[in-house]
Amino acid sequence: MKPWKAALLLMFLSLTPLLVKAQATAGVGEQEVFRPHLQHEVQYGNLFGNDGQEVQNGVSLQYIGTYRINPYLAIGAGLGAQTYRFNSGYSYFPFWAVFKGYIPAAGRVRPFGQIALGYGLALNRKEEDLLLVDARGGFNANSAVGIEIPVHEELGLLISLGYQYQAAESTYDIANWWLTDSKEIQQLRFRRIHLQLGVKF
Repeated sequence: MKPWKAALLLMFLSLTPLLVKAQATAGVGEQEVFRPHLQHEVQYGNLFGNDGQEVQNGVSLQYIGTYRINPYLAIGAGLGAQTYRFNSGYSYFPFWAVFKGYIPAAGRVRPFGQIALGYGLALNRKEEDLLLVDARGGFNANSAVGIEIPVHEELGLLISLGYQYQAAESTYDIANWWLTDSKEIQQLRFRRIHLQLGVKF
């Protein structure tokens, strides 16, 4: 074997372990390594429903902070503001414990499911000749399914559709035409379809 061929062969054999190691390192780097982390969400939503007689729509705004334990589960808490009727001010300020599950997917879009359980504080209001003397909130819960679309690094777009429930009680002091006062207690149960759009960061 000629000396220059022997030198090339020796050089190739000496570089082979380095090339193998570099390829292995590149392969590990290409795999997404999960690390537990905090994540934040801000969402705006529309609440669609009726009281048996007419359509009643409302809006919502909420913040949720969760800790992503693993690729499939996150737990945390949230708070928000919800109005169930545009023209009458049935408004509540809920806070929840939140449980969120992620479904493995091959593409960029990440499906998820969410359950939030908590309590909605009532906001006092006055309606025409009906004076609200006491407003109590109650159990508040929602469930939803949706998708997360990554935008940039930790930033993502959220779209979800779910079901919203709020229990409440209102007591009114009603002035009659014969100048006597009476009280009326209403047990309220709001059930709404909840369409939300938000961002995760």
